[in-house]
Amino acid sequence: MNIDVGFLVSLETLGIMRKKCRRIIKAIILGENEMAMIGSWVTIIDCADSQPHEFRLVEAIEPRDAHPKDLPIDSSLGLALFGSRPGDYIKLSVGGEESGIVILSINNEKLGENTTTAALDEL
Repeated sequence: MNIDVGFLVSLETLGIMRKKCRRIIKAIILGENEMAMIGSWVTIIDCADSQPHEFRLVEAIEPRDAHPKDLPIDSSLGLALFGSRPGDYIKLSVGGEESGIVILSINNEKLGENTTTAALDEL
């Protein structure tokens, strides 16, 4: 998928966004857990430098709740990752240079969920 995020949105980009919305709705209805949504931890590999990177998709970045790896879905990369699945290849254009990333994994477990469960078990 190639997303060109700018002031004017092309018909191709609108089509991709519709496809992603349908994917997300279907994943919610079927209970699919490997879809990048708000709150997901997404691990990617950058094809340019072959380095893995991990981000948490968030709706927006609030100064008081900000995490160093938070990535808002209204950013170009956040929008590209939103609705993706492991194995997806995303073509990016940054500063006139084209590159790509591959989604390695998506984790939809909430932070602290295991810690909270363990703490409740101790009570």
